[in-house]
Amino acid sequence: MSALAVPKGVAAVLARAPSDVVLLSSLRTPICRAYKGRLKDAYPEELLAAVLDATRRRLPAEAVAAVDDVAVGVVLSELGGSKAARMALAHVGFEPAHTCLYTVNRACASSLQAVADVAARLRTGAVRVAIAAGMESMTRNYGSRAVPVHLWPALRDSPVQEARDCVMPMGLTMPLPPPRIAAPPLPGTPAASTPRRCR
Repeated sequence: MSALAVPKGVAAVLARAPSDVVLLSSLRTPICRAYKGRLKDAYPEELLAAVLDATRRRLPAEAVAAVDDVAVGVVLSELGGSKAARMALAHVGFEPAHTCLYTVNRACASSLQAVADVAARLRTGAVRVAIAAGMESMTRNYGSRAVPVHLWPALRDSPVQEARDCVMPMGLTMPLPPPRIAAPPLPGTPAASTPRRCR
């Protein structure tokens, strides 16, 4: 077998490897309605702190001390959420001198991007223990932060439709994805079929 050949099949997936990524904990806050739900008055960093604190309490002490990096997916938070997320991390007891934090913005997939980034860094050995998270409040941060209000007029009036569409409110974009990227709904998974919602 060539050194470049990639093993395939169930056996390859089930075989243990030094680059395997192991999840030690998986937590989230409930999903609530913007402006109406029980968490409407909560700050995004307050929600992040609650999840980080619960994560810290679930993990063995040596794992908490070994956390090298925290990736937080954000969309609309001030300053990209970096300062508020860093404060939440320190507030709940992670050691700021040893635990790095960065934020990533991939619009509605920011938390998934944080997970992908952390998994890639773990697989390559760049970090040994890391946390992927997300932080957002549609009640506090949507409004004017979702669409730029001070925009270069050449962009706002661009002859390119795709450029103008970038400032379209997200709620209006739902029916617009082209069929080539539309995916059928996945069969019910535990996370998808039993969402935790609060009203």
